[in-house]
Amino acid sequence: MKVEGINFVDEEVRKMKKKEFVAKHKVLFPDRTEIEKENILSDIYDKIVGVRSPLEDTI
Repeated sequence: MKVEGINFVDEEVRKMKKKEFVAKHKVLFPDRTEIEKENILSDIYDKIVGVRSPLEDTI
């Protein structure tokens, strides 16, 4: 998956736990606040791993 010009290798992301992924990649997105970084990385992780948002279940 490519986000803002940064490639994330799906197979490698799937090997990590979410907290580990976020912690290792916080150095990315230097122009963002810590909370924004966590939100972006959490969303990337969920999309790669296939976690669905509760909002996707509502019609």
